[in-house]
Amino acid sequence: MICSKCKTEIENSSNFCSSCGTSTQVTCVFCNKSIKSHYLFCQNCGKSKRARFCKVCKNELDEECKFCPYCGLKTEVNQTELVFTPCQETSESAVHDITKRTKQAEKKDDSCQTGDDAFQNSREDGHNTQDTAEPVTLHQTEVNQTELGFTPCQETSESAVHDITKRTKQAEKKDDSCQTGDDAFQNSREDGHNTQDTAEPVTLHQSGELDTNSRGILKTIADTFDKRGIAVVKERIQKDLDFWKSCPINIAVIGESGTGKSSFINALLQLDPSDEQAAQVGIKETTFDMKPYPHPKHPNLEFWDLPGVGTPNFPKDTYLERICINRYDFFIVTSQGRFKENEAWLAKEIIALGKRFYFVRTMIDFDIMKDKSARGIKHNPDTVVNVIRSDCIENLKKANVSDPQVFLVCNYDIANYDFNKLFEQLKNDAPESKKEALVLCFAAISPKVIEEKCKILTSRIYKVALLSSAAAAIPIPGTGLLVDFMLMGSETAFYREQLGTSDESLGRIATHLNMSLDELKVQVDLKSSLIFRSKVAFCNMFAGLVVSEIIEDTTKTLFPIIGSIIAMVTTYPTSVYIQKHLLNICASEAYRVLKFKPSCLD
Repeated sequence: MICSKCKTEIENSSNFCSSCGTSTQVTCVFCNKSIKSHYLFCQNCGKSKRARFCKVCKNELDEECKFCPYCGLKTEVNQTELVFTPCQETSESAVHDITKRTKQAEKKDDSCQTGDDAFQNSREDGHNTQDTAEPVTLHQTEVNQTELGFTPCQETSESAVHDITKRTKQAEKKDDSCQTGDDAFQNSREDGHNTQDTAEPVTLHQSGELDTNSRGILKTIADTFDKRGIAVVKERIQKDLDFWKSCPINIAVIGESGTGKSSFINALLQLDPSDEQAAQVGIKETTFDMKPYPHPKHPNLEFWDLPGVGTPNFPKDTYLERICINRYDFFIVTSQGRFKENEAWLAKEIIALGKRFYFVRTMIDFDIMKDKSARGIKHNPDTVVNVIRSDCIENLKKANVSDPQVFLVCNYDIANYDFNKLFEQLKNDAPESKKEALVLCFAAISPKVIEEKCKILTSRIYKVALLSSAAAAIPIPGTGLLVDFMLMGSETAFYREQLGTSDESLGRIATHLNMSLDELKVQVDLKSSLIFRSKVAFCNMFAGLVVSEIIEDTTKTLFPIIGSIIAMVTTYPTSVYIQKHLLNICASEAYRVLKFKPSCLD
């Protein structure tokens, strides 16, 4: 503990400073009895209090005021001081650090506006001060200023980044009241879980570097904040994060009966033929009209089962009009054998309209099996695949289809052949406005899909962290940091749903393997669902992690772009780091599940 007057280090048990004699005790504002300054609550009445003070004139402020009634300073950046500090482990830094930062904040330059100046400038911009300068209420400020020392003003931006790192390192020197790494490990083992299993190393997305697109988005967000305030920023971020859910993607699947068209649709939607939403499978013609099959979780993605060209209800001369050709983003023509004349005609018409056309040769496994039966020991599956691919490309070129896109698939073995290549081509050919929706709507059917999903989920992290609420934040033991527990939980649930490791997805796999969900999780070593079984489990997951370097890197990267917003959302650096860590865990689990998944579900 440090004396607040002479700054001399004194023992926690001392009642007076040995150098200047200043009392180290304070009086509880509720029961008027003396308590030690490093206590969280009064030992007599159990209460705690924080108060807001103007950083210039030091007068106490009401919770709702927007300007100091004594000096006119905007209260948007006012300091919150503690009557008692948050906990014993941070007693050496919390109270005195607030005093230090308050004094630093007093050295403001001319760029800071007084109440009258801010009001006048707001009127000139055509905005009402009440709309743009939202007051920092008590429940927002009481954790913000204690944990992270930077404020919305430019005057403190230079010291803010270094202050975070300094206090984080101080907090790492925790006292005996906090669990050590060994204690946390032991408690976790007593709960039946191994800490080493759940705290997998961060390997996938550790860098704080931002791509050009993310920088542009964050710059736009920062501009919106400067003009409209944090409430509008959060509203727009949420709309941006949810945009993909309302972005329509229509994929036409065309083919004659017996080509595996329905099974192909079910494979892409990860549905069993017995599922209510699955495409009807049969050896007879089952498609007599156009029928959409929406994704069961993301209805904005629809696969349209269309009859082949020249069927009784869809003659060639009216085919394009009947199928409403302009509705679809992509056209996939399925075939079991050679490319036919009607298919060549359809391909040319689709390409002429500037649409994307893909030729999918199904049942490649059946062709390989037939060749093996016919050729015996001379059979070579790679040769069979290459011959069929070359034949399809040659026939498409004869039909004047330039740069033909041919994919060989087996509807019951997604992991092999060309399903990965087909997905990659669809993603590359999709309009920029629909790429994200396409990737997030697709089921995690292959390593390539998981990889692309992780790229998008990583780009979300920097925006999601801005939605963090200080009021919902909980402390992480041993780090001196706060994180929004509910936000981290909902985003991790989104990761698991996207990557195919949600309990619902795992339940389908467990059913096919005739085992319970818990048995499957043990077999594949899945721990992500256990992290959020309680706040204690979540905190133990991250307790003792050395995060100072990560937070310093994240803050240095982002502060030049959205520094003013980070000052309002003080849990931001922690949220970014923890989301990356959780995404790495979920991604690792997704790859393991994909390897473990039975072929009947591919």
